[in-house]
Amino acid sequence: MSMDQKSIYNTEKEHQIEYEKGRNLRIKKIREKIREFPHKRILDVGCWTGDIIEVFKESSLHGVDISEWAVDKARKKGIDARVIDIEKEELPYDDNFFDVVICSEVLEHIIDQDKILKEIHRVLKPEGVFIATIPNINQPVSFFMQIFLDLPPKMSARYKSPHLRDFTLKTAKKMFELMGFKILKIEGLYIFPSLSVFSQYIARIFPRFSEQILFILKKYRKPADIKPVIFDIREFLKIKNIQEV
Repeated sequence: MSMDQKSIYNTEKEHQIEYEKGRNLRIKKIREKIREFPHKRILDVGCWTGDIIEVFKESSLHGVDISEWAVDKARKKGIDARVIDIEKEELPYDDNFFDVVICSEVLEHIIDQDKILKEIHRVLKPEGVFIATIPNINQPVSFFMQIFLDLPPKMSARYKSPHLRDFTLKTAKKMFELMGFKILKIEGLYIFPSLSVFSQYIARIFPRFSEQILFILKKYRKPADIKPVIFDIREFLKIKNIQEV
């Protein structure tokens, strides 16, 4: 991670109310999913201040993050949190160690997703569950922004954005599959700009149009070795991974 990127996350900032509402819904949904599975040991990759997992006091809670002040706050909540640059360092845990691993709204902020996904694959138990969320650029408001305003899609890696990668449902699914995960469930959270019950209902039916997309995954295959740069998206979508775990 570059020094510029690190400085973004190592400074405490107040969030906008609109962002906080969406964030609170995301945290609520992830907690609901965690409760559906055994969770003796939980790891949150990009844990920030530990808001997602702090309520699971009965479990062994672990987190990693680039932000020193955020990790300090997570530790005060009883989480074994560590300052780690996930693009440069391996996760400091044994193989097959965690029942649940979370990586929420993190993958869009790093360049090399393969590295951290391979590490998550390594530390996750064979019967464990991986819960991930990604921001989706393929949402209705993005169509308006591109066609009528000549602006990049919402949540995209535009100029001066902290996002470094863009995701749609299809490209995220392909990424997880290539990194050795089987998709158990996909769920959209809400259709921007509304967080109403109706908006959440539509997002669940049509996750490809949701502001954020939640994935429930498990280990399935060995992660594939993919070349660093693929210029043609069609080539990326055609890549197969046939190695079984």
